[in-house]
Amino acid sequence: MEDKIRDMVRRCDLCVVDLDQCIYPRFTQTTLGRYLLWKSLKPRYWKFLPRLLSGAGYISRTRAVGLLGGRAANHELMAAFSRVIRGIPLKLVEDCAGRLPEKGPQVWREALGMISVRMKAYLLTFSIDPVARAYGMARDGFGRQIFAGWRGTGLNTAGGLITGVDFSRYALSAPAKLEALEDIMRDGGFEHPLIIGHGPDEALLAVRSRELGGGSIGFLRPGDSVADFELLLPGDGWRSIAAALKR
Repeated sequence: MEDKIRDMVRRCDLCVVDLDQCIYPRFTQTTLGRYLLWKSLKPRYWKFLPRLLSGAGYISRTRAVGLLGGRAANHELMAAFSRVIRGIPLKLVEDCAGRLPEKGPQVWREALGMISVRMKAYLLTFSIDPVARAYGMARDGFGRQIFAGWRGTGLNTAGGLITGVDFSRYALSAPAKLEALEDIMRDGGFEHPLIIGHGPDEALLAVRSRELGGGSIGFLRPGDSVADFELLLPGDGWRSIAAALKR
């Protein structure tokens, strides 16, 4: 396995990474919503409390459906999130999003830090821009910025307040993510991408990377389809990548 990881890294010139259930073990916007809910307990933010509580209820119902084998589509989840954060100050969302990269296991910093020394690394996520930016600006243990660029889902604002999330059903689809990969490759002159992800949104990228002589690593998560990835990593995949690249 370690030899295969090293071989993929040697032959690739661009690394494209997913965020939710990949770098972050759960869903960043769910955790962001929890941070905002805590903030809404302060008197100055009380007016946001009912909407944030309704968002928490939606997440609980979605998880219950997931236990029964159902799965909400990306655009359905984003539409619900858009309703929840409407009217909330952008600065508050940015401040809460800025806390996310420090949460959860941090081995990804070490692994991606070593990869980014060998090739450009890009973060492609459907999470909103403040979340994508917070991770996109992350640094490794040597103080080096890990990502050369990042893309998330935009927000609409007016007067410093969020009016909604700027998305379409297509923008949150696997073909849209593939289109973003092709844009990055064309603009940067890259030829052999290394894809790191976990599910159907990255599986299409993994197929494309194989066609281009690149590589792909899929993290095994319950309910995900990872058959299209070249290498499957169970458990703490970042630890396996870091261990391979240290040798």
